[in-house]
Amino acid sequence: MILPFSYYAFTANNNIITFDEGGGALTATINPGNYTRAEIETEIKTRMDTAGADTYTVNISQNTYLLTITSTGTFSLDFTVANSANDLLGFGAAVFATAASHTGANAVNLTGPLSLFIRSNELSGGSRGRFINVGIGSNIIFEITVDKDPNEIILSQTAVPVMIQYAQDRHFTDAQSVNENSKFGRTLRDIDISIIDDTGLVMDLNGRNIIIEIDVVSFDD
Repeated sequence: MILPFSYYAFTANNNIITFDEGGGALTATINPGNYTRAEIETEIKTRMDTAGADTYTVNISQNTYLLTITSTGTFSLDFTVANSANDLLGFGAAVFATAASHTGANAVNLTGPLSLFIRSNELSGGSRGRFINVGIGSNIIFEITVDKDPNEIILSQTAVPVMIQYAQDRHFTDAQSVNENSKFGRTLRDIDISIIDDTGLVMDLNGRNIIIEIDVVSFDD
């Protein structure tokens, strides 16, 4: 498989910062995309300065990779709102009380998921126990470790081929098909494949193509 790292770490599903300077909830929306440390500092400052009345300073420590947001006034943060950016920015899904600055508890994540997963309802139906359980369904064929940077090519191969057994199309009656498929597998007519993250969301490759090699081997009875 050849998979381009063309998806975005920040998407419409995780790009919201909700904050309050004392006059009600304000929303800073990070533009979808991939960012360097300096770029995300500027992006967050720009969005919060635009949404609020105060001026903000955003810094990611070069030593700890913790993100700190500081205001010329005071503000609270609410990362319980849907599509919040807290996971990538190192904050918990919580409300942070009014203060002049807030620092995340975890290092920022500017590359998105550390693993991607290949999902196929059709192929997983012929499983012989080769599939993995990652808590997002039983139709996961294999896991891809993301070890590249944005705009590079992720090349992943399964250590052991995923082996799936299907019956030949013998034009059985419905009753015969149930019996024969239980012995030989299922007839393969269609293949559905999607790439998802560790939450089950389908990845948007932004128009780029992937290459997947599938070898079909026929065995006589």
